[in-house]
Formats: sequence, structure tokens, C-alpha cells
Amino acid sequence: VKHAGWRQRYDAMVNIPIGENAAIRAVAYLRDEPGWVKNDSLGTENSSDDRGGRIALLWEPTEQFSGKIEFIHQDSDPEDGDAWDPELGKFKRSAIITEERKAVFSQANLTLDYDFADFATLTSSTNFQKTDSNWLLQGGEIPGIGTILNQSTPWNTDYFAQEFRLVSNTDGDFDWVAGLFYLDSETRDSQFRFLIDGLQDFVDSILGPGAIDSDDFITTTGTTITRELAAYGDLTWHVNDKWSMSGGLRFFDTESSYSDTGTQLFDFNCLCYLDLPPINNENTDNDFTWRAVVSYRPDDNRHYYFNLSKGYRVGQVNPNFGPSFVDPDDVFIPAFYAPDESLNYEIGTKTELADGRLWLNLAAYYIDWTDVQADALRPSDERNYIANAGDAESMGLELELTGTPTDNLDFRIAMSWQESEIDSISEENSFLSGALEGDTMPGTADFLGAASVAYHWNLDSARIMETRLGVQYVGDSPNRFSNAPATGMPNPNYAINQAFTNVDVGLSLIDDRWMATLYVQNLTNNDDIILNTGAVATASGANRYITLQPRTIGVRVNYEF
Repeated sequence: VKHAGWRQRYDAMVNIPIGENAAIRAVAYLRDEPGWVKNDSLGTENSSDDRGGRIALLWEPTEQFSGKIEFIHQDSDPEDGDAWDPELGKFKRSAIITEERKAVFSQANLTLDYDFADFATLTSSTNFQKTDSNWLLQGGEIPGIGTILNQSTPWNTDYFAQEFRLVSNTDGDFDWVAGLFYLDSETRDSQFRFLIDGLQDFVDSILGPGAIDSDDFITTTGTTITRELAAYGDLTWHVNDKWSMSGGLRFFDTESSYSDTGTQLFDFNCLCYLDLPPINNENTDNDFTWRAVVSYRPDDNRHYYFNLSKGYRVGQVNPNFGPSFVDPDDVFIPAFYAPDESLNYEIGTKTELADGRLWLNLAAYYIDWTDVQADALRPSDERNYIANAGDAESMGLELELTGTPTDNLDFRIAMSWQESEIDSISEENSFLSGALEGDTMPGTADFLGAASVAYHWNLDSARIMETRLGVQYVGDSPNRFSNAPATGMPNPNYAINQAFTNVDVGLSLIDDRWMATLYVQNLTNNDDIILNTGAVATASGANRYITLQPRTIGVRVNYEF
């Protein structure tokens, strides 16, 4: 990797039959990723050491019944963040703490299937998941004191999900699906710390040594719980051999809550710590989503469809709700935020052309989106919350063309044109979110495109040579809404993420049991700013540019035994 060093990646998989009706599969991987962004303050870089694996046992004692138990584990250990400060130079950053996002993920799944002949297949999927992740972030400066630091102990989140699904397998005019779903998510006793580096020295200079014993500004330990119960069904009617109609409903009921044992806050008025009372914030929500589809297949080569559906994202609690104790005149974070909904229209076609050598997929869509949920940040204490950013509309056209003009050549072209913006918003929601009428949705590029072409030829009866070229283009996009949340003023960190092009190439030699590939990623060494987190070095910090990984040249070898 240019500006970095050697990258190493290892993958292994073994699949072993056990008797006549069972098998075990084990997968493992290791990633040693070098860093190209250097933190001059600490001597760290955005390198990462990732490892994980999966083991699964499949048992099929009869033709009607099967069971699979699977366990997945992933451990990600990055050293530092990958955002850099243009004032320090290319790929240089400065932070007094590492801004890594360490994460450990484990999941166990049990899937049972039973086939009721000439009726339906019943599936039970039971999932347990545990994630441990931390949060380290350097913020802006408090004049005359020091730098704001956000830290957390590992977020220990436990998920349990259970689904029962019944899928018809009859040969009649109707196909149907019915199911039940339950989710329980709990993040318990997570400590959040907001520090001001230099706060203790600042107080000591006024009151004398020992007045306070840390740089903690806000410390709290909280628990977040979310539960959902849902039932769904879907029915398809095959009117004849060309026309079909489908409809589906999903009803759900959710509960969410946030509670803490109390917050310790440093008060600049008395230069002492205050103990704030505990918080218990709860919210419930229930509604339904639906879809309706009309499908027409005049022959085996053409498919036309129209899809109308309702989307819904539940409203939940804001853990950081309440006033700012840095500036009492700053925004009062609401206890809850409203759900957002969408009405989605899509019309499209999937067509086979040129005697099966070309496939064309074309779709147009329109989305009417109400009460958009958006991330926001209170200026005085940099505490985040979710706000509703009014109503938006999104429309676009998507095209995909895949072809094999000759037996040795294949290609794929995909393009997407889109437009998404806020079309109406109240003064209150505009103030809380920073969105203005006419704002483009953050991160939305008006055009995206990708193309790839591959050509292969036979070296002899056993070996094949293949060369491949891939190109990706992403148009520019705004990084956030026009105004800063909770200010009513233009956002000083508003910026445009640059349009960029990424080119990958590869040359492979393929044998019966092995394949060797010489590849180059980011062939042109493109360093466009694909994500600009802030136009200036303000509350977001000075490290604000994120770019593609520099040109990477490698060899990948696969062997099957």
C-alpha cells in the first residue's frame, strides 16, 4: 500500500462430511492492514488487525427435516482513525487520543426447517448476538482550557431475535408467506465520559491544587433497551401465465427506553461537581407497513413490474435529552423523536436480449419521505441527538446492463441518477436539525456509475488466463445540512464531498485447483476527498479529510485441496 507498507490477508475454509446426513464447515480469516494516515502527536496510524471465523454444523436426518447451528466471531482492532488534517500535510493528523473504533462481535444461530409435503415449509430461526465496542473522539477546543474528548467504556450490547416463518410450496394459483418476529436489544451500564483536557489544571490555577481530581466534565452510566414484536404475511396471486399480483402486510409494536443512575457534571459557576438526578425515559410505537406489486411476464425473456410500498422507521428516545449545563440558553434536547415514513413507487423491467447474451434491468422510483430522522449535535456541549428534519422527496433512475458478447468476453455497466432534497419543514424542526427547505440530503450524489470488463483465454487444456478492469464513479455530495443544528445560523462545517473515480485492474492465472491474481487497487492513486467532515477546524476537530486507500499492488493466491 503506497505510503503505508505490506498488507497481509489470509482466508481458509474446510467443509467435511460427517456420515450420510451431516457436514461441518469452518471458516477463518486474518487481516493485517497497514496504515497510511499518521498521527504525529502519538506516533500511531490507521492500521488495523482484524480476525474472525465461522463454524457451522448442518444435519439432514430426513428429506423433510434439517437443522443448522452456526457460530460467528469477529474481532476488529484498529489503531487510530483515518481522517487527516490538511493544515499538517497530506495523510497527517494530530490528536491527543487515538480515535480507533475497537469492536468484538459474536453471534450464534439455530435454524430448523420442516417441509410439510404439498403444503408449506416451516422455518425457525433463533439468534443470539453480542457486540462490544468503544468510542473515542477528539472534539473542539474550549478557549483558555483545552480540548473536548469523548470516551466510552465498551458498549456491551446483547441481541436476541426469534423468527417463525411459514412458506407455501403448493402448485396452485396462490403463493403465500406468514411469520412472527421478536427482537430484544439491551445495552447495559455503558459509561459515557466527556472530558476537557486541561480542566483540572485550569481549576487548580484558580482554587489551588487538589480542588478536583480529574478532567471529567460530564460522566454518566446508562442503559438502553429496545423490544419489537411483529407479525407479517404476503400473498401472491398468479392470475394467469403472464400476470401476477402480490400484497403484503407487517404489523409491529415496539418499546424503547433509556435510563441512567445519574450524571456527574462540572459546574463552571461554582467550579465544582454537581450530581444530577437519574433519568428514566420510555417510548412506545406501533404501526404497520405494506406493499403491493403487479407483475407482467409476456414471455421468458421479459418481465415488467410496478411496486408500491410503505416504509416506516420507529421513533425512539434521545439518551442525551434535557438542557445544556454549559450554556442554559442552548437547545433543550427533546426526550423523543418522531417516526419517519415513506411511500415508495417503483416501476421497472428485467429483459433478456440478443439470444441471452445481454441482460437489461431498468427501474425508476419516487419516494415521498415524511419526518426524516437526522443526526444532530448541540453546539455548547457537543452532545448528539436525533431530530426530525421535515419532509423530503427522492427520485431516480437505475440502469444495469450485463452482457457476454463473445464466449471470452463479459461486461457489466451500472448507473444511477438520483435527486433527494427537503421539500418542506417547520421552523422548529429546521432549528433542531439544521435542515432548510431545498437542502439536498447529506451524502446524496446525483450520479453514480460502475463498469467492469473481463476477458479470458485458454493457455492450454488445463489453464486459463483472465484480465479484468473495473471503474467506479461517485458524484459530489453535501456533507450535511446548510445550517448548524440548534443555531439557526449557516453551518461552518458545511462542505462538499468531492466526486471521485476509482480504477481497479487484475490479471489471473487459473488452474484446476489453484488461481493466482496480480491486482492493483486505486490504479491512479486517487486522493480526492470522498468524505469531508468539516470545512474548517471547529467543533468537529481539525482532522476532517477522508480519502481512498492509496494505490495498492498485490498478489492473491487461492488453492483448493
